[in-house]
Amino acid sequence: MGPIITAQPENQTVLGATSTEMGVSVTAAVSPYYQWLFDGVAIPNATNISLTLTNIQLNQAGTYSVLVSNIFGFILSSNATLSVVHASLATETPDPSLYAANLLASITTGSSNTAVWFDWGLTTNYSNVTPAIILQGANAPIISNLMTGLTPYTTYHCQAVASNVFGTVLGGDVSFVTVPKFVQVATNSVWSALVLSGDGRELAATAGGAIYISTNLGLTFLPTTGTGSVFAISSNGCTILAASGSNIYASLDRGLTWTTNSAPTAFSCFAASSDAQKLAATDGSVNVYTSTNFGATWKGSTAPYSPTYGLTSSADGTRLYGISFPARETGAVFGSTNSGKTWASLGTFGAQYGLDSISCSADGSIILVGGETSFFSTNAGASWPTRSAPNSAPGPAASTASSASGHTLIVSTEWGTYVSPDTGNSWYMANPQVFLSGGFPAEPLGYLMGGVMSSADGNTLALITGDMDINSYSIFLSIPPPGQPLTLSVATNTYSGLPIFQLTGESGYNYIVQASTNLLNWTNIASVVNTNGLVPFTDPAWANYKQRFYRAVAP
Repeated sequence: MGPIITAQPENQTVLGATSTEMGVSVTAAVSPYYQWLFDGVAIPNATNISLTLTNIQLNQAGTYSVLVSNIFGFILSSNATLSVVHASLATETPDPSLYAANLLASITTGSSNTAVWFDWGLTTNYSNVTPAIILQGANAPIISNLMTGLTPYTTYHCQAVASNVFGTVLGGDVSFVTVPKFVQVATNSVWSALVLSGDGRELAATAGGAIYISTNLGLTFLPTTGTGSVFAISSNGCTILAASGSNIYASLDRGLTWTTNSAPTAFSCFAASSDAQKLAATDGSVNVYTSTNFGATWKGSTAPYSPTYGLTSSADGTRLYGISFPARETGAVFGSTNSGKTWASLGTFGAQYGLDSISCSADGSIILVGGETSFFSTNAGASWPTRSAPNSAPGPAASTASSASGHTLIVSTEWGTYVSPDTGNSWYMANPQVFLSGGFPAEPLGYLMGGVMSSADGNTLALITGDMDINSYSIFLSIPPPGQPLTLSVATNTYSGLPIFQLTGESGYNYIVQASTNLLNWTNIASVVNTNGLVPFTDPAWANYKQRFYRAVAP
């Protein structure tokens, strides 16, 4: 009886310069002989039950079959087609910030050299090309390329491209929008309160009842002798105010010394002028109190509604606004144009769960109110558009903030933080949408107790957020890139043989120095505090590598 083929060779698609194997299954009374054929022609020395092909080239693509024979007869298998492709490539979703984006792609190649780059631009026609990265040997990496100098709140398109001797392959188009990117800072404490200075350079925060300050954009927080929950900081960061019970604590020298004053009652919310000298506060009742001397003395007034849930102030402290939940499914806004001496109603809104937050521009003309539905006014509360802000935000707005001009508005909702660069006409979700937390599913930025803040120019954003269930709160910052070009160079060699690197960039910012051996995988090796525009540093591990590449990353 002649041989019988029980399993035919199968079609295969392989990467160029890789290896593969073809085979058959045979039943025979007498051991058979095998002869493999390529496009109908016998392959020399291919006489085993399986055929192994190595370092496959384009000219090996075609049909393969095997002739099986013994003394009783022979049989020819069906044809199996071998296809040879360039590379397996996919453009991944980029990681954008307001002025930059990290373009990403996943690729699998054979053992041949492959050049990988990105086409990018405002349309799918593209108009820009990144420098190519050369992959040598068999690879299956994630490729990244950091693009800087992008226009904020703009839609871009990109696609990865790979090319080698087998041809060129496209990874597919992916679009992204440049939006503020929040990065977690100060991960070594559990925070309960945060304030951001108007110049966007300084922070004050409370952890465990103690007050900390940061003058380097959150890189480090230094303890002060102050206690209480911080609620205000001046535009230049010099004045910090905090409260605990009916005590008001004030520091006029960045936390070096503190004075204690007594308030008429324990306040539940505050508003402050840009210099933190003029204050408005409430205990949640109909009573609103004002101070013109950092909380040393207070005067009382009566709001048109109660209870009062939130207050905000113009930069000079003249215009004050508050929100209330006076009746079931009703929210109300009230205001003062004379530093809280008298108050007037500015409108009521249908709100099943009330209004949660309020903020305004420096002159008080633009007001943003957050709740289950958010509203804003561009004429000091004289009228309110029916359009919610943002239109697509799911869930209540737990916190709101405004730049000094009112052009940049921020809303923190249950499912993400949204930013508008044009006074509420368009809204963009900040990056990332969710942040990590331990023990519970990841929750969005702005979940539950999320509080957002903005610098006067709207470029620096701060967010304190967390999960009440696990009592975990974290601080996130979105920081604009420095204005001065960032450069990294080798200055000279020390007597020990280690090179001295020089980082030049705008002072007042923190920079991350990264190292790589292949321009693909980068590792953080130093965090550089740039205080005067020029920073030297060394890499003690430099001598352990044949070659090592370095780059500096702006915040």
